[in-house]
Amino acid sequence: MKIITLVEARSVTGPIKPLLHLAAIESSANKTHHDWQRICVTTTRDPDLGITHTNSLLDAAKKVALPIILIREKRLFDFSVIRQLGSILTDEQPDIVETHDFKSHLLLLLCKRLTRHHKSFRWIAFHHGYTRMSWRVYFYQQLDRISLRYANTVVTLCKPFVSVIQRRGVRSDRIRVITNCIEPLPPPHAVTLDTLRQDLAIHDEMILLVVGRLSPEKGHADLFAALRTLLQDNPALRWRLLVVGDGGERERLQRLAAPLKNRITFIGHQTDTWPYYCVADLFVLSSLSEGSPLVILEAMAAGLPIVATIVGGVPELLTDNETALLTPPADPQALARAIAILLTNPAVRQSLGAAARSASESHTPLKYATAVHALYADPL
Repeated sequence: MKIITLVEARSVTGPIKPLLHLAAIESSANKTHHDWQRICVTTTRDPDLGITHTNSLLDAAKKVALPIILIREKRLFDFSVIRQLGSILTDEQPDIVETHDFKSHLLLLLCKRLTRHHKSFRWIAFHHGYTRMSWRVYFYQQLDRISLRYANTVVTLCKPFVSVIQRRGVRSDRIRVITNCIEPLPPPHAVTLDTLRQDLAIHDEMILLVVGRLSPEKGHADLFAALRTLLQDNPALRWRLLVVGDGGERERLQRLAAPLKNRITFIGHQTDTWPYYCVADLFVLSSLSEGSPLVILEAMAAGLPIVATIVGGVPELLTDNETALLTPPADPQALARAIAILLTNPAVRQSLGAAARSASESHTPLKYATAVHALYADPL
């Protein structure tokens, strides 16, 4: 079976990680069965990418033997991209074409409509949710109302997203839910962790961790409000928040964090976030909307106690008072109370962390691959 996977990425983002796990499993299986041939296609405006230098996406794909074809894009609305994609599909003759996120969906739809080729493949569109990083991005996301209904199958991350897709014109019998996966990693070397603690000047305070894009739907402002309440109600508690990630909200969030002085450290984007999970004492997700958040699965695999808002697919991964403490979204007071419980109760932290680590074992890359491969075999 030949599969073309069309993505829009320059780095190993959330949607890319499960794809890399899937490619690694297929590459291993091909050593004995030769069942899968997967090619990844992505656009780039960097004319020298892949010639004089690479990026983290190309490097990660090489490690799992995933070939990548680069479509050279000169500008916004460069219609030569559609012609290049059509040529690739004509040359490769795939059985399945997967698209990830709104731009890829739209490119494939335009390619199918504006060229004469590749009528026989099956189109599987992977829906990863929506963010309001900018009004332009929000506008482009609305184009899914046109493109998604033409896919043979739409895969989404969690049950709450099913109704979102249905409202965009996709028939319910064409929708499938496949949850994200996590590959447990060994703990970083002790020297790595000691160096990180020294670099961050971590001493005897409890470390709270939040990982993700700095954009409005992640609810960082609510978290900072909760921490102000926590500081006011529990002034003796020693804690510090590490904010790993970057985005358009950074300057605004830094202004909001100013009253908390040295209690919040902005780390910025990190290619490897695993060491930060391993120096943290608890993980916080304050999002206003989510799909099946990989950061939750990563925190679970690290055995961290978790405070998370009840949004999207979070309740499909975590159970309140069993594997995490769950709070309503946009409720800083509830968030503050839950964080205080974990900071002041070592036994609760240990119990929730151990339960979360155990629950993460239900979301392995092999189980994800099994679900995706079963979808390929589905006659839909």
